[in-house]
Amino acid sequence: MRNLSSALMLIFFVGINYIYGFKWISLILILIVLLCLETPAKENIELLKSQIEKNKVEIEMIKWNTQVAMSATKLNLKNFERMQDGKSN
Repeated sequence: MRNLSSALMLIFFVGINYIYGFKWISLILILIVLLCLETPAKENIELLKSQIEKNKVEIEMIKWNTQVAMSATKLNLKNFERMQDGKSN
């Protein structure tokens, strides 16, 4: 948020300098604005990439836990059927 407000202030000053004919100062300020906006974007992209990797790992863990739970359920069902067969005999 701080970078955004700084960028907006710089854009304002760029406009004023351009109107009054200071084009070189305007170009320098435009470069500063671009640098201010680019840095947080790169950080956000890296943060999103790490979050995606973390989510992929969590999804794999959920898949594995689901397979384990299904295997345990099948085993419990077989044991229950054996118990029922033993009681009926």
